[in-house]
Amino acid sequence: MRCVRSIVLLGLAFPAHAIASDGWGGTMSSPSDSNEAPDAETAPDAETDTEAPADEGDSPSQLSADQLDDSLDVPQLSKAQHTWLEPLRRKLPGNPRAHTDFTAYTLEWGETKLGLATITVGALPRTQIGTVPALDALQIPNVHIKVNAVRLGPWDMAIGANHYRLTAGDMVGFHSGVSAINSLQILKPWSIHIGTHYAVIGSDGIPTPSALPGPLQGAAGDDTVFEAANRGSEDKWHFRARTMSMHFASDVRLNRRDSIILQARAMFWADVEREFDAPPVLGIDQAMRIADSGASPVSKTYV
Repeated sequence: MRCVRSIVLLGLAFPAHAIASDGWGGTMSSPSDSNEAPDAETAPDAETDTEAPADEGDSPSQLSADQLDDSLDVPQLSKAQHTWLEPLRRKLPGNPRAHTDFTAYTLEWGETKLGLATITVGALPRTQIGTVPALDALQIPNVHIKVNAVRLGPWDMAIGANHYRLTAGDMVGFHSGVSAINSLQILKPWSIHIGTHYAVIGSDGIPTPSALPGPLQGAAGDDTVFEAANRGSEDKWHFRARTMSMHFASDVRLNRRDSIILQARAMFWADVEREFDAPPVLGIDQAMRIADSGASPVSKTYV
């Protein structure tokens, strides 16, 4: 009886689940007791990624507006940090379709390229149109268009057209042409480009010297003297010239900013019908000299 009483006293002093045996000499805790505090070894501390639940008084719904703004404030980068993070073009790989003036490639839709030599706009997908502002300033309106019609792997083919027009009194001079350009990416940084261009150059009517662009007025002389000298010879100012030229280019791309570009072009055929010496405008005089020389056009026109 004394032993039983001692066991009962021990049972009152310690909960039953604390001394329950697991059959192997160990102790087992009861899963039904949900109010027991977690073991100190498994509780998260300040060094771990698990955070203790916040007090009800610190919940976002109970913070003031100023406190909430401060809690959401993100550090701002300085201008120097932005500059340091900005990618440098000289460290980026070259873009094989970056050059659009001597290749079959075109500007992207909505992209604009500004310069003294030309102004070009990507008007439609793989289609660009442009003008030469220097000639526009000389009252020679002009337009050129190029369409990247074929794109098969490393090979691209484009077709283009251009038109220049000069009006001086009764004279109307023009230069119209069509072209085809092929571009081939030989290696990752190296491409070649070959194009042919057919042009028709013409003029009708006797020009008025004062209406010519400034650089050409001195060669024609006074309006009255010039018109008197050419009265009755309107047919002499009617002519047509046709030319064929070829263009070759090769570019090696060192990076996104720098390239090595080699270009060459030459007129290899010309046919001119005329009865007068043309002024040096729209390539008329060059085509006429080639037709009269009897020499190979390439030897006279290569650049």
